[in-house]
Amino acid sequence: MWFLNKLQKADGRTVSTAIALIILAVMGIAWFSFNSTMSFTASDSALSISYRGVLFKKTTYVVNYADIERVELYPIAPPMRRSFGFGMGKIQVGTYSSDALGSFKAVINDPGRPLLFIKTKDQAYMISPEDAAALKQTIEAKR
Repeated sequence: MWFLNKLQKADGRTVSTAIALIILAVMGIAWFSFNSTMSFTASDSALSISYRGVLFKKTTYVVNYADIERVELYPIAPPMRRSFGFGMGKIQVGTYSSDALGSFKAVINDPGRPLLFIKTKDQAYMISPEDAAALKQTIEAKR
């Protein structure tokens, strides 16, 4: 462990700086994790999926009910890999993929709750609304 060898040889100021940087990084990660907002809004004609993080501008996906090919409820998150985006703790946002589902946009703030997979002709989404079962029923009724 090269870092530990250098740390043992470092003076007090270097050690203090390293500790301060680690603390700042952890605080920044915690701030980002707790200051992001996600919303899933069902209107008469479309589902609006919005995300805004501390460091990111607001992103909104609008999914017209008529374009939805399938909707699936997942009691637990399926195995997935991040292609592009952010994933830490309970937050997973960006482009993810799964062997079973292919590529999809993830807007997840709690992978421990049931997730909703929505597939259109052009795009797929994995989201974590408060009540995934109720949102699934709403979508199916409006399709």
